[in-house]
Amino acid sequence: MSRRNACFLPDTRYRDTTQKRQIAGFKNIKLLRRQVNEGVEFITIMAFESLDAVREFAGEDYEAAVVPLKAREVLARFDERSRHYETIVEQTGEK
Repeated sequence: MSRRNACFLPDTRYRDTTQKRQIAGFKNIKLLRRQVNEGVEFITIMAFESLDAVREFAGEDYEAAVVPLKAREVLARFDERSRHYETIVEQTGEK
């Protein structure tokens, strides 16, 4: 994803996507940002407990990207289709 306004920080816009809907099986969301010559790119990574939970969030066409209207207003472009992967290893640092 590329965006028009380098000052925009999409914090609450992405939280609202899941918090308002209270999706069963939603685990977490990560928003990654990378500076490139053309501007800034974002990648959103969402984790769900099952494909059924993904369908509840995204609808029957669960590969259609869910991009909130507020985000669409500031993004120069975004992928229309999502890709889904299974987590096979998850590791966190020790505290």
